[in-house]
Amino acid sequence: MGMKRMISRKNRPKYRPFARPDYHSLPLFGLLSLAYLLGCGFGAHFGVRSRLSSQVVSILTERSGAFGSDFLAVFGSYGVYGVLFLLLSTTYLGFLFVPAVFWLKGFCTGALFLVYLQSGEPNAYLLAGISLCLPAIFVLPALLMLGLICIRLSFQLLCRMRGAPVTEGADRNDRMLAMSFALLLAAAFVETYVVPFLIGRAAP
Repeated sequence: MGMKRMISRKNRPKYRPFARPDYHSLPLFGLLSLAYLLGCGFGAHFGVRSRLSSQVVSILTERSGAFGSDFLAVFGSYGVYGVLFLLLSTTYLGFLFVPAVFWLKGFCTGALFLVYLQSGEPNAYLLAGISLCLPAIFVLPALLMLGLICIRLSFQLLCRMRGAPVTEGADRNDRMLAMSFALLLAAAFVETYVVPFLIGRAAP
């Protein structure tokens, strides 16, 4: 009886409050980040040629408009990416389209940033940084984790279809999903309340 208890305790998994880093995910994070940066570059090139400066500036500098109007609306705009990743994770080849989503996100960010800088507004660099870069501090890590979860789930479907062994990792996906949700909430709070306050202080 005592020997059985010793064996069961020996085989019992050790409790670790902080999981070890998933080094196998680093190349995927690098790939998604590269897709985002490439999108920023193409978006910046588009922003140089764009003639939408006045419209974009009016949107970004409107204190009672998109920024600060509705916390749930801002959070919902971020949730669109989560729904898109969820749909891609239910397909066999969805993991191939995740970098394209990051490229599109980078394209929009780069285009808005360059168009804003070309508007000729005073403090354009500061206002563009506040409006676009400050929420991105929280949004990008959340999207990277959501994209990684999508790649894992989609690739697992493909492996099951081919009869290959599958590593679940459901607990790790749950932790990353919870962290992504918290980061998106923080980004929505920043864009709804912090950004309008800082723009009001920085605007001449």
